[in-house]
Amino acid sequence: MSETPKPKFASRLRRYLRSKSIQFMISISFTLVAIGCMVIMGMLLYFQFTQSLKQVIIQQNQQLVNQISLNVYSYTQSMKRISNSMYYSVIKNTDLSAKTLDKEMALLYEVNNDSLISIACFAGDGSLIGASPIANLKQGVDVTQQEWFVRANNIIENQHFSTPHVQNLFEDSNSPYRWVISLSRMVELTDAGTTSRGVLLVDMNYSGLEQIFTQMTSDNAGYIYLIDSSGQLIYHPQQKLIYAGLYHENNQAAAAYADGTYEEEFEGAQRQVIIKTVGYTGWKVVSVVPNSEFSISFGQLRLLAFAIIGFAILLLVIVNSFVSSRVANPIKKLDKSVKDLEKGNLDLNIYVGGPYEIEHLGKTITSVVEQMRGLMDDIVVEQEQKRKSEFDALQAQINPHFLYNTLDSIVWMIESDRYKEAISMVTALANLFRISLSKGKNVISIKTELQHAGYYLHIQNTRFKNKFTTQMNIDPEIER
Repeated sequence: MSETPKPKFASRLRRYLRSKSIQFMISISFTLVAIGCMVIMGMLLYFQFTQSLKQVIIQQNQQLVNQISLNVYSYTQSMKRISNSMYYSVIKNTDLSAKTLDKEMALLYEVNNDSLISIACFAGDGSLIGASPIANLKQGVDVTQQEWFVRANNIIENQHFSTPHVQNLFEDSNSPYRWVISLSRMVELTDAGTTSRGVLLVDMNYSGLEQIFTQMTSDNAGYIYLIDSSGQLIYHPQQKLIYAGLYHENNQAAAAYADGTYEEEFEGAQRQVIIKTVGYTGWKVVSVVPNSEFSISFGQLRLLAFAIIGFAILLLVIVNSFVSSRVANPIKKLDKSVKDLEKGNLDLNIYVGGPYEIEHLGKTITSVVEQMRGLMDDIVVEQEQKRKSEFDALQAQINPHFLYNTLDSIVWMIESDRYKEAISMVTALANLFRISLSKGKNVISIKTELQHAGYYLHIQNTRFKNKFTTQMNIDPEIER
């Protein structure tokens, strides 16, 4: 079974890395390791910080919900205080057969007119007993059909808060339509010693409740709204759009939540919901923080984190380049010296420097080069001496044999009375040895060497009776 071929990318990467310098490898290795550690640490710190930031935002909203709950509680307490003052200080002490409620109602209204729209008292049949500041009911208004009137008569022990609505009971030419929150309660009316059931109505300005939310939530993440115990909206920043069907809220589900913090999904979006009940009213302050709000905060944090990491990486690359150059430059200089040594240049100066290990290596290579130089010089001297010894040995072998033969030939010539040939041979032999000695020189000119060869050939030609002929063709320019 054949092996699976290695990926081309891995092969190209290995070839690419092998072609790079040690400085590049050190720098890129340190940088990659450092960046990896920074990314891991950054992710851990980012995760930890985002969780902490999320908790901080939730805690801030919890504090805001608690504060708004207190403010709403104060708002309802103000309504209750007006209601209790009217009931216990005025109605219970007034016999309607002898006195009306108008003066006390007017005085109570004047004291609280910055937040109070109207205060009125009705008999059980819906007839008006007294009201302030306007005491004229609109034509055709049947208060017994109003929700606040019905609730007050059905549960007589409690005080009842309504949802926001337009106050449309009285003839008011200045402001016929006012948004109010109503508090209604059953009261006992005294008329000529006889008690009967009636209903006290306190209408508070809705804008006072609205300002509690708008002033405290303008810079807050998410939004906050108010519902009653049944889930009906009392305040919502998008209340008009909700009534128009253009915006939706999960207020019915929020009514079933107990006080606390919840994570829910509504219309495909995850969000954090904080619930706080307002005292005895049953109203609930609901804070909603979509998770997208966290993403916005986290996005700014990510930009800051990326900027810091980018600067750190840039600084790291610069530092790594400096450090790697400090480590690699001595190695590169030593490598250049070794490359010159590979070319056969033994006269170069090997670099010695850098860290201890590189310096020691340079000294070692320098020592090796010096030993190589010594060995090369020894080899040259040895070879020269060997060549000279061989030449001398060969010369020593040739000269006696040649000399003996030549002397025998001279003796033979003298004995044969060939004095002229003997004289010529003796003269040639003398000249031959004179040139051979050359006053101790090992190097002679070509012209002299040719004379030396000519004398030798003359002797041989004389000995062997002209059995051979010679011819020398030499360029005169090289004789010297």
